[in-house]
Amino acid sequence: MAKDVINLTTSYIYDADLRIEANRQGKNYWYEYIKEMNEQLGLRAEEMSRNSLEDAATLNEVNILFIGDLTEAQITETMKSNLDAWVKSGGVLIGFGTEGLDEIFGNSCDSITPQTESDYTISGYFDLRSDPLTTDVHSYLHPEPKTEGAPRFHREQSEQKLIIFSNIRNISPGNSTEIARLYGIDETDTGYAAITKRDYHNGHAYYFAFNVPQTIWVLHQGIPITHDRDGDGYYRTGDLIAIGDNEREVLYADEILFLIQNMLAQKPQPLIYQMPPKACPERGERDDQIPDALFYWGGDDEAAAGTQVWASNWMKEKGLPYHINIMPNRDGKFAMTAEEAKAILANGHECSLHYNFWDNFNHPCGFTESDVRAQAEAFYQTFGFRHVCSVNHCVRWSGWAEPAKWMRAVGGRADNSFIHHPLPPMNPANRLGFVFGTSYPFYFYDNYIGENRKIDFLEEPITAYEVGYSSSETTDFDSVHKVIDIAAKYHLVMDMFYHPVNIYRHPACREAIEEALRYIDSKGIIAVHKGNDGLWEWWDKRSRSQIADVTVSDETVSFTAVCESDEGMIVKVPLNTSEHSVMRDGRGTSFKNRFEFGRNWLYVIVPKGKHKITISTRD
Repeated sequence: MAKDVINLTTSYIYDADLRIEANRQGKNYWYEYIKEMNEQLGLRAEEMSRNSLEDAATLNEVNILFIGDLTEAQITETMKSNLDAWVKSGGVLIGFGTEGLDEIFGNSCDSITPQTESDYTISGYFDLRSDPLTTDVHSYLHPEPKTEGAPRFHREQSEQKLIIFSNIRNISPGNSTEIARLYGIDETDTGYAAITKRDYHNGHAYYFAFNVPQTIWVLHQGIPITHDRDGDGYYRTGDLIAIGDNEREVLYADEILFLIQNMLAQKPQPLIYQMPPKACPERGERDDQIPDALFYWGGDDEAAAGTQVWASNWMKEKGLPYHINIMPNRDGKFAMTAEEAKAILANGHECSLHYNFWDNFNHPCGFTESDVRAQAEAFYQTFGFRHVCSVNHCVRWSGWAEPAKWMRAVGGRADNSFIHHPLPPMNPANRLGFVFGTSYPFYFYDNYIGENRKIDFLEEPITAYEVGYSSSETTDFDSVHKVIDIAAKYHLVMDMFYHPVNIYRHPACREAIEEALRYIDSKGIIAVHKGNDGLWEWWDKRSRSQIADVTVSDETVSFTAVCESDEGMIVKVPLNTSEHSVMRDGRGTSFKNRFEFGRNWLYVIVPKGKHKITISTRD
């Protein structure tokens, strides 16, 4: 090993006093969501107080630093001087609307564009410029110029700018390079940059002119439901959607994270991959266990008696996992028996609760904690076990984070009700969409009354809903191919939502599922398949897994990985060369190189437990 060895540490500036003060004023502390951003990235960053910036020695122990929406008054001259020297000496600084550090980032700020109306209002747009950092980040589904006057949802292959939800600092590059251009709410060019980069001596300074955690949080959890916002006559998750009439097929939040991932990649920062290894126990560990995409399969029984076990048996024949949500009817009775549920579980499939907040409600209206408790208890009394991931019939919702707290209180761990498409239509089948900005699961965070705490309850957003057919006898395989292609390219966690009643009744539905499997195989895509409960279990254990003690020299990258999942996990590391050898606990192990987002990434499998990984690089 070379003599010059550094400990690679990534941190984010965080001070609880700022959150407390914002909450005291009746406001959400939006920067809190930096924690969830790191969770989705698989980044194990450490908290660091802003006062630590006063101490150059403490700062020098960090290699990558996120800094949020601090005001100029909160940045002292000593902090500026220390940060300037730190970046010059090799640090990577990523700022989110930070004031007082424009000289370091290489920008000047002319003015502020305030977010009008509310914290949930679109305040601007941006698009990515051609740059090594932005390579392949923006979706290929919507790259072309728009057709004048055409409504967004009726334009095919239309360009879609990304969206901002926060105040915006109108910045001009000086010693920096613009990598994203800022547009107004009417999408006119403002002449300002939205994102800049600066290669500053030996380091890098990246700047977002807006509050990234706020933007991603609003995209994920949406707008609190206070009325029937979309006018469909009900309180449904469609009323949460914040993107307005913008394209539904764009990964608004994920694309920002893909870009941040490339910024982090200036250092060989290990990240926990979003999916586990593909199980191949008979062959041992191989690089073909590193998947391209994860698909999770489930659907609601719609209280259609006699369809559930048949659908489960059919899915088992196809070698697929499956998750069935069981709904009580208007009389509170379930259309499945405990014996049928046991048969489904015996197939290796999952049963859960399909909350019915539809029948016997005076719409438009919300639902209450007591409504949740009553149906959860009825499910337990009928089937003898607690549900894990539930769905609300017709994707009903109430308020903002409240249902997540109520469902967690009765033993639930996840929800699958965040719709993929604006409402109406009542049931937007055969469509792909990411109207909450992501395909990945995310944890709910409470509002300011609940001190913006993380809620241990996961959202598994609907993304691909009954894709591949348009009627009982009419298939649409192009839509299946679209779903699988984008999932494989961006390594997405994709919800494949098919109701058991449709599998039972519609030959075209079954053909669509068969075509999905055929297409995955024909394209050589390595796929992991799960049910909704299995996805929650994986994501929960991924969340509790760790990467620590990262050290870097000219010739090696090493780290300790602690995996909590029986399936193992995968760690990916950005490296400048594809020539490597990898050791796990002193023995050689398999790995895979992928060239993605303009750079090489090494993927290595880590089994359950604590392991030492050492990557030797050769130019």
